[in-house]
Order: sequence, then C-alpha cells, then structure tokens
Amino acid sequence: MRWIAFAVLGLLTGCGAFEQASEAEQAIAVSFLEDVIAGNWTDAREAAEPSWAAADFEEQFEIVPEWLQPHRQDFRFVASQPMVVTLPDGSTHSGHNLVFETPGNGASRRADRPGERPATEWIRAEVLVADLPDGPAITQCSLMPVDERPSAFIQFDLNDRSPIHFLWLLLMIVSVLTCSIATILVLRGPAFDRRWLWTIGCLFGTGAFSLNWGTGDVDFLPIKVVLLGAGFWKATPLEPFTMEFAIPVFALLFLFWKRPKIGSGREPRVEVKTT
Repeated sequence: MRWIAFAVLGLLTGCGAFEQASEAEQAIAVSFLEDVIAGNWTDAREAAEPSWAAADFEEQFEIVPEWLQPHRQDFRFVASQPMVVTLPDGSTHSGHNLVFETPGNGASRRADRPGERPATEWIRAEVLVADLPDGPAITQCSLMPVDERPSAFIQFDLNDRSPIHFLWLLLMIVSVLTCSIATILVLRGPAFDRRWLWTIGCLFGTGAFSLNWGTGDVDFLPIKVVLLGAGFWKATPLEPFTMEFAIPVFALLFLFWKRPKIGSGREPRVEVKTT
C-alpha cells in the first residue's frame, strides 16, 4: 500500500506542477519576513518596492506578535502562483505570490484574558514579489494566524489525513483497475457483437464523486464521465487538489453480466475471417 501512495504522490506532483517562483524570489521573500518579524525596518525597506516602502510601511506590521520572533527563521516555502503586478505608477510586471508557513505559539485556540489575541498553531505568510528591471522587489506582504497547517491545504500529502482521504484513494485505484481490466478483457477476448461500443463504455466511469483534498468537502456530479474512472485537478497553485472517482458502470456490466454470457455460449460470437 505504501508504494501505491508514493506512486500517486509522484503522479500528482508531476502532472499538477505549476511554474514556481525562482530561488532568488524565494530568498528575498524569506529575508523580508525575517527582517519584518525582527524589526529590521531598514533592511525590509531596501527589499520592498520603492513606492510601497515610502508609505506608512511599519504601521502595516504593527500586529506582528512578539512570540513570532523565535520562529522568524523557520518559514518554509509552500507554493507560489504567477501573478501580474500593477504598481501605483500604472506599470505592470510579472511576479509571484509566494506562500510560506511557520509554527505558531501553541495549540490553544482561545484567549484567556480580555484583549489577548487567540493562540494559533500555524502562521501563513503571503509575499507578493514583482520582477522589476532592477531585480525582484516585495510589493505586498501579509501574516495570518491559522489553526491548520497551510501546506496541508495546498499540497498533496498523507500526513494528518482522515480515514475518508485514504478510502477515497482506495476507491480511485479500484475504479481505475476495474476500467483497465474490463477494457483489456474486451479487446483480448473472443469477438462479439458491438465490441467497439463496449470498449468505449469500459474506458469511462459515470457519475463523479469529488473530494476536496484540503477541506475534506465531498461533492457529486451525476452527469459526468471520467476517463478510466478516476482523476484529479488543481484550479490554481494555491488551491487544494480535487480528487474524483466515478462508478465504472459499463466495466462492471461487462465483467459480471456480458463476459459470463460470452463464456457460456449464450452470447453469439462474431467470427473474424482472415485472408
């Protein structure tokens, strides 16, 4: 089972890949976060886009709590999304919105005293980096306390998942195997009437059950066909994967109804003549 999980992980990582921020963009974003949390405003302004650095720069980060300081070097890159950045002067530049995560200040989610900010388990940081002619520069940054690991929402992994996530992967594998086995048996078995139609039917599953891998939300689309009975997609690099499987109706009909009739002789076979 472990090798199947790694195979699925490799497939999702390769097929769901998007253009990621460069190492230079990641480095300047991490350095900026460390300077902001440590209060090194001079260095932070140098990394920021000039018009943004000239504004009320420090006031935008007054909410940065002191307990983040021990974690200022613990920010881990999660994902990035290509963006088109528009500066105040109207110029547009390519760039990336980078997401980082770092541990928070505890497991409690409630404040014990009036006016005290609730504790949080994780910090999600988003940094918008623009590719300017003079080099990458920070144009926007936000720090948000969250109760769940940001990478668990964005990336495909098997850590801290519920039983339904593992059941979903199993159902996807079963659906793919059912469609594949039925299609092979149709093509390699004895010829029969309308075999081409059964071949097409066995390749698809009908009625798609979808699972949001990040939130765990389940949905069902009755009027949908899925090639080989299972699939996945990712709307944007910062959105979670959607995993889906469909019921292999034609494949099941062939395996448990059509094929036994062919084997017993109750289904007329088509003689293939060769010259």
